Amino acid sequence: MVITGLVDSRSPSVPVEVDLGKRQVQRVATSADLAERVIAPVLDNALRYAATGVRIEVRRTGRQVVVRVGDDGPGIRAEDRDDIFVAGRGDPTAGGAGLGLALSRRIASSVGGSVEVGSPRDPTVVEIRFPSG
Repeated sequence: MVITGLVDSRSPSVPVEVDLGKRQVQRVATSADLAERVIAPVLDNALRYAATGVRIEVRRTGRQVVVRVGDDGPGIRAEDRDDIFVAGRGDPTAGGAGLGLALSRRIASSVGGSVEVGSPRDPTVVEIRFPSG
C-alpha cells in the first residue's frame, strides 16, 4: 500500500509501472511512515527527471526487501554518484534544497536499510533496501 499510495498521491505526469512480483505484499521491519519517508524522495526525483516513464520493482531477497526505482531520464554523472546523498548538494536546476536523498538515506540507515545508486543511467535506478519484517 505504501508504494501505490505514494504514486497515486503524486498525480505523476509520466506513466509509473509498479511491479510487486508474485507476492503482492512485502513486509518490512519498520513503520509504514518511515518506509514512506525513505521511498518518497527517491520517487519524487525519478518523476522529476523521467523522460517517458518510471518503473518501481519490489522484491524480497533473503532477509531484505529491495525497492528499485528506475527512470529513463538523463542519468547521474559518475562523479555525482555519492554526492547526490550529501545534504545541500542537490541539482541546482531542480529548485530544491538538496535534502531529500540525504534524508532518505539517513532514515533507511536508522532502520537497518540503505539507499544506493544501482545504475547511474539507461535506466537510472536507485535501490532501497529494508530489513524484511
